[in-house]
Amino acid sequence: MSGFKTFFVRHSSKLDIDSTTLNMLWDDNYIGVHYPSNVHGKLEADDNESTNLNDYSGTGKTALKKLTQICTEGGYVCAVYKNKSGAKVGFVPKGSTIEVINGKWGKKSHREGRDAKLKGIKLTNVQVLTATESIVLKSTQPRQGTICHWPKAGIQVQTRVDKLPIPREVKSLTPDQQEVMCMEYLRTDKASARGLPKLTHTLMPVGRTLKDVDIVGRSGSGNGIYVQVTLTGKKSKIGIKKFNKLKAYATSSDYAIYFSASSELDITNTLISFPIKTVFDDFCIQDAQGKMWFDMVTKV
Repeated sequence: MSGFKTFFVRHSSKLDIDSTTLNMLWDDNYIGVHYPSNVHGKLEADDNESTNLNDYSGTGKTALKKLTQICTEGGYVCAVYKNKSGAKVGFVPKGSTIEVINGKWGKKSHREGRDAKLKGIKLTNVQVLTATESIVLKSTQPRQGTICHWPKAGIQVQTRVDKLPIPREVKSLTPDQQEVMCMEYLRTDKASARGLPKLTHTLMPVGRTLKDVDIVGRSGSGNGIYVQVTLTGKKSKIGIKKFNKLKAYATSSDYAIYFSASSELDITNTLISFPIKTVFDDFCIQDAQGKMWFDMVTKV
């Protein structure tokens, strides 16, 4: 895929701009931030309209640094806007400039109607995603921050912008989708045939909930199933750390499964190491329902 980085931009109520200004950003294909205070964090009579990151402090400086990086290096962007159900994806050419965008404050800080000076970048090659088309990206979006580097969604954002077919490989899935893939795979007869316990129910939300495991469930016979999903190999430094933590969940009646980039299948009683590539091949290439699942979660 492209060597350009991918970024996520959130236009939330924290911008404190009115609906007309927010709609203008959407209609004119802009991403923008609103940090009106000066370098000392003080709000003066007029908004700070500098595009120099050194004229800001704290989160304002961080945001301007990211905007500057995007302009300098170029990059792909996925942007969400609080008053729109969908999203926009687009590209910023290398060498672009940050613009000062005139708008109006909103009601949040009781300064409604005051002139707002936003700092923004105009997107090119913009694709508008509907609510259903954007839900896959939104489900994996960063939970905090106005603007940030978003490597895990890079392939999916880039293929949407460039209107390219997404490669049918495990790396095309975000980490969250890899976890869902492994969960769905554990429900199949093919997984059971390979010696894995068959998942009948999940007991907790998949991913993001616990530090050591990504999937918590049970088999039809009542055995606990605890799963870690990663693209790191079991023998890497990070992989060893994750695998050692997972060991604690393997008991005489509960399974601990480590899906990873390791090429080795290892079933030691209830502690199982299983190649994630085999999961992908069995489910997303050879299984009709799995192929359909891949096409839906990566739909361009």
